[in-house]
Amino acid sequence: MAICAQSCSIFCFVSVPTVLIFSVSSPGAESFIFPQQYTMMHWAGRIEQEIDRVLQLVSGAQQMKGIYSEKRNQFDIRKNSPKELVEKVASNIEKLLAKKRKALERLTREAEKLQKENPWKDNIKESDIEYYDSKAESEYVSAA
Repeated sequence: MAICAQSCSIFCFVSVPTVLIFSVSSPGAESFIFPQQYTMMHWAGRIEQEIDRVLQLVSGAQQMKGIYSEKRNQFDIRKNSPKELVEKVASNIEKLLAKKRKALERLTREAEKLQKENPWKDNIKESDIEYYDSKAESEYVSAA
């Protein structure tokens, strides 16, 4: 229903100026009287009202007003303090980066520990290495 009303209003919005253009530019235009100023003002007002109605419908402004009215007691309006907001965001970012730093330090310690436990071997051949190919259909594939 809303789509029909919207398409109808868009049709009216486009058809009125089109009729005016064709009536003024047609060969028998001399027989037509150009609309009076008050008529054009009335049309402009109606077109403005229709555009406003369609925009209200499409944007959902009335629905938002209704939702706010229904749930007004759940909302709380407070004055923001920019300094406090910036401090809070900075603190949250600092905590997040501290967690990331701790995780990286733990990963580094574990990697260094594993490297010490597994000495480097220069005589490793490609055929000695087995690996899991996640793209292959079989679950375990040898490089050989």
